[in-house]
Amino acid sequence: MEFMDEISRYASDLVEAIGPSGMGAFAFTSVDGKPYLTDAHAGTLCMEHFTKLFHEMYAKNARFCSWNFYPHPGKDVWTLWTRLCDRNIAFMPGKSNRGVFPLLFLKNTTATLISIGVDDAEVSLLRSQAENVM
Repeated sequence: MEFMDEISRYASDLVEAIGPSGMGAFAFTSVDGKPYLTDAHAGTLCMEHFTKLFHEMYAKNARFCSWNFYPHPGKDVWTLWTRLCDRNIAFMPGKSNRGVFPLLFLKNTTATLISIGVDDAEVSLLRSQAENVM
């Protein structure tokens, strides 16, 4: 079973068991290639919602993952974007079907990226390549 399929199954089981009446999100992390639930957000709109909306709008049939990181002091989103483009791993909505895109970038504070690919292996590879340009 692929990593994201396993997360989907866990999340579906959780939703069925708790029967939420509003929005929320689950946060999973990977340990030795296995997903582990690390957090649950109830009743709030989270970055995960925007990530999923982006995925649905621009890469509905692709695999994806998103993650947060702390940008190096002084680095801005244009530096990151230029590096992604220079390495041919930038996702360009409406133009490409794979790559990495900065969903959120607050200079010197936090950033959220999304990696989009045809399968989990490509998503993981793109994430790794993106982390090397930061």
